[in-house]
Amino acid sequence: MTVLRIQQGLVRGIELDDVVVWRGIPYAQPPVGKLRWLPPQPPLPWAGTRDADRFAARSVQLRQGSAFPLRPESAEATDDPTRVSEDCLYINVCAPKSGGRELKPVLFWIHGGGFHTTSGPAFVGDGSQFARDGIVVVTFNYRLGALGFLYLGQLLGPEYETSGTCGLQDQIAALRWVKDNIEAFGGDPSRVTIAGNSAGAKSVSSLLAAPSASGLFRRAISQSGGQHVADRTMASRLAHRFLHKAGLDRKNAASLLRLEADQILAAQVALGTGVQATWIWRPSVDGIVLPSEPLTALSGAVANGVDMIAGTNSNEAATYDILDRSAAEQAPRVIKDIFGPDAESFWIDYRSSRVGSEDRNIWRAAMGDERYVVPTIRLLDAQSKHASVWRYRFDCQGHLPADFKGGHGTEMPFVFKLAPEKLKPASRAMAQQMHMAWASFIQGAAPMAPGLPRWPLYDALERQTMIFDDVPRVESDPNRREREQWDNRALLESPWWTEAQLGGSS
Repeated sequence: MTVLRIQQGLVRGIELDDVVVWRGIPYAQPPVGKLRWLPPQPPLPWAGTRDADRFAARSVQLRQGSAFPLRPESAEATDDPTRVSEDCLYINVCAPKSGGRELKPVLFWIHGGGFHTTSGPAFVGDGSQFARDGIVVVTFNYRLGALGFLYLGQLLGPEYETSGTCGLQDQIAALRWVKDNIEAFGGDPSRVTIAGNSAGAKSVSSLLAAPSASGLFRRAISQSGGQHVADRTMASRLAHRFLHKAGLDRKNAASLLRLEADQILAAQVALGTGVQATWIWRPSVDGIVLPSEPLTALSGAVANGVDMIAGTNSNEAATYDILDRSAAEQAPRVIKDIFGPDAESFWIDYRSSRVGSEDRNIWRAAMGDERYVVPTIRLLDAQSKHASVWRYRFDCQGHLPADFKGGHGTEMPFVFKLAPEKLKPASRAMAQQMHMAWASFIQGAAPMAPGLPRWPLYDALERQTMIFDDVPRVESDPNRREREQWDNRALLESPWWTEAQLGGSS
């Protein structure tokens, strides 16, 4: 059946081979006009049958062309990267065409993009690969950049106290929609796994800690994530810088509510663009949606019993450095800021395990650890006290040039079974195993697949880790000496680039 009744009315999807998809269903009211920078409101009902055959507009962001040609009938072709709007709170569902009356587990996919770009279907389409495993897949858009994460409580008053978590609140509203409606699509609201890559994975840690998300999911997958939030001081400083870029000051800050979306985007872009904007935007610890930092909350068992897969890639910073050659060059200053007089001993350890490597590769290793590996280890350490967790590391080169081996995001085609056919046989076999392990976990079991070594549970003593390479293997505490360098160190709570590099310090 492509026509279903949900709480808001009838929706008509489309059949695609062995799956049925519904695209562009509103899960909240458009966050425009008086609702800008306010919590998402429940969606309004409609009369008649709503066609759900195309993805909705992306959240406001820099418009970009498609990276590669797409077939007109493909899922990605209807996710137009040039179509952006404040009216972006829409959800998509992909379900198996058949499979009986038994409700199926749900994958709730949270897209990455540094909290300032891309969309729910970006890089994954409808998620039909998991639907073919008997899983109902949900993707969605949420508010990004300034419209999703600009803290305005100190400028516009108590009504806007949670404006710095609008994007996170959108994610929670989408989860509530799933709880209320997913059964109509054949999904089991009691078996929801939240998952994401990059900013989506960092959202996972915030959702685990958010009281209003409690009970809306059972399991979690974090691909290159960890804690990523702003404290009140950091969020307030960013708001004042944004205000200046918008040509306003504290006295006329209310004019933000009347600016056109393009004007807001222009001020956002003035603070940083491209790769350098990746870590400017993030949820703020507002004491309401996020009462405390996620790691603090997780250590206190706020997500007790929520099992998790979490991991990183072996060369995360390579992707950033290839896209922007200034990325790795920030390493000497960043490490000096974190380690102070111990910075030289830090570099000795990193060089000793990479004898003969040029400085740029050593810088990349350190920066990838700072931004993803160490935050993920801390997430694993916190949650492993209260649930079953599994750690992985992705090392495979796949079909990409050698410089991308283990780079940020390179695991995505393997997880979603979209790896190119030209992969060598060993890589193709591993891609199948990785996808099947994820599907096994979403279905409620331990992550496993035929031919994959037994994947032991992670704990802070042994730190057992599944290494996904052409020949998968398990290691205990990989790169232990480097990992120990970071123990008890406060991480950089800012982008790698300075304010002056990004767009001025005003």
